[in-house]
Amino acid sequence: MTKQNGNIARRSAARLAAVQALYEIDMVGAPATPVLKEFLAKRWSDATPIDQDDPERDVTGESKPDLPNPEQRFLKRLVNGVTENTAPLDDTMASHLNAPWSVGHLETLVRAILRAGTFELQHCPDVGARTIISEYVGLSHAFFNENEPALINAVLDSLAKQFRSDEVSQNSTHSS
Repeated sequence: MTKQNGNIARRSAARLAAVQALYEIDMVGAPATPVLKEFLAKRWSDATPIDQDDPERDVTGESKPDLPNPEQRFLKRLVNGVTENTAPLDDTMASHLNAPWSVGHLETLVRAILRAGTFELQHCPDVGARTIISEYVGLSHAFFNENEPALINAVLDSLAKQFRSDEVSQNSTHSS
């Protein structure tokens, strides 16, 4: 794996870890700092229990996924950025949701994905809008099979047109 591909994979892992941390923060009302500390110190390495007889397999017998360690600085930036800006992010997201959807009625995981994606679109100009949309839509497909990936794609695409109009053509859409 090239260094650039390794960095991309570590950023993708940071997005996944951030969504998981944001889900926990939202579900149990935990503060960001201890959740991040736990993710960085222990939880990520324990995410897939290894079969002690075959380190290449997890305890279910499946091949152990090759998950790189998340880029810590990026993970912290996402989690802290979302938790420090939840209300404005929710207001922004709300203006891009169509009835019957509202931020408060979204599933917790959908809300976590959209908050992270919205934060990145607004506050991470070093990452391309299409990359952000693709990453979070991809994450949504890992958790959902129904309408949620399409909703996440539509909201993030709409947000990209608002905040990154120079990058995103008003006529293009990202397929999920």
